[in-house]
Amino acid sequence: MLTALFTLPDLELSQDSSVDPMGISAIWTSYGQAIFKDRLTTIANDARVFTINVFHHAVLRSLFEEYSDEVETALKHYSDWRSEFEMKSGLLIFMEDVSTLAYSDDFDTTIAVEKNGVLGLSKWRSVKNNGDPQGYVLRASRNHGILKRQIVMGMSGRYKNPLIEMGFFDRFYRYDHPRQLETWKQCEPWLEAWSSVNALSALLIRYIRSELFVKRTKGHPFISLRQAEQDPQFAALLAGYRNAFGKRALHPLAQEFWLDQLGIRRGAGMAVFQSLRTHAGEAGPIPYERVFRKALPLVADEPEELIKVKSILEVAPFLSHGEFILRFLAQRGVKKIEDHRSELEQIRLLWKESITFTSNPALPRLQKLTQLAQASGDLHEWVQGLLNYHASIMQGRGGSAWVQLQNDSTLHHFYAPSLASSYDTIERYIERKPWLHSYYLDSLKFIQNSL
Repeated sequence: MLTALFTLPDLELSQDSSVDPMGISAIWTSYGQAIFKDRLTTIANDARVFTINVFHHAVLRSLFEEYSDEVETALKHYSDWRSEFEMKSGLLIFMEDVSTLAYSDDFDTTIAVEKNGVLGLSKWRSVKNNGDPQGYVLRASRNHGILKRQIVMGMSGRYKNPLIEMGFFDRFYRYDHPRQLETWKQCEPWLEAWSSVNALSALLIRYIRSELFVKRTKGHPFISLRQAEQDPQFAALLAGYRNAFGKRALHPLAQEFWLDQLGIRRGAGMAVFQSLRTHAGEAGPIPYERVFRKALPLVADEPEELIKVKSILEVAPFLSHGEFILRFLAQRGVKKIEDHRSELEQIRLLWKESITFTSNPALPRLQKLTQLAQASGDLHEWVQGLLNYHASIMQGRGGSAWVQLQNDSTLHHFYAPSLASSYDTIERYIERKPWLHSYYLDSLKFIQNSL
């Protein structure tokens, strides 16, 4: 049954009023996740960052398994480490900050690095430019970090849910469930074969034990950069990160591992991944529709996987038409709907005729949009219904509507986002019929570039 294919939306995107004025991301992410099974999101899309995350958790596993007495002593000493989860979260933030500094040219330039995708690097530049960088303090606390709200927006935060879904840990960073033990067992070949990663692991464990666990600071361990810069151990850490993860290319065994974990070695995920590769050398935006159409024959013999790809091809035009209509009405140049009656009636008919899919009770917003597209009544009533729905979406987030329809059929604009010049009129839009939602193809392209 098709309903069973759908999962929860990608909340990082669906709550953003500036990119989702119709609440449509809750729909398209469900269709996308039917293929990628919650292992890709709009902000977790870099294989190198996935790998650094797993590496940091491997370091924590080693600490807790091999040095449990020292861990227990540190837990008792630092008041901010009220639980193993708080301790692990703090150490993750510390390692993330060190890895970010390793990519900066402020400390070590002897080993060349590729900086694309490094989280926190631009924020570090602003820290450096607005004060004394040596005065910065590295803290092993979940409430600190180079990034604002780093526990949510840093490496571990952005990639936490996909890694939970893959079975690395639970939401409290526990690693001992049978499924998690099996996932870690699958990691062993590349973790053990990657010599620079092994070397960095040894350096990190030694540094945490000798510097962080034995500090007598209050709350949580911290180290100023001024102090760290004089420490050969810290310099070795920076060099270790650049050696291990300076290049986006991963160890071959790690590449194979991620192809399996991200679900792109089989089924619809593999079909879309391979189809996207055929467009790798093309300039410009990803041709979303063509990628999914080329994927169809690759899953022709797998009925359930075929449904996932076909479902996106069926629903995508409908969702794009609905969002375009709202964005068109929000343009400040569109002042009276009567001045655009002919074009609006055309797009109204196109939206209605694009309902070629079966509405899904698991996705109430899709049902509501279908009702709007099929609504009878004159043009004023139809536009009013669509704008009422838009207002309810925005108010549900604590925001305000972009545009309101007055009794005299004039439009009162509060926010007017720009439309791409290639479809900034209804005529141009109908001619091109672009897809306005990615179904995770943008994220998949980032993954391809790092594998």
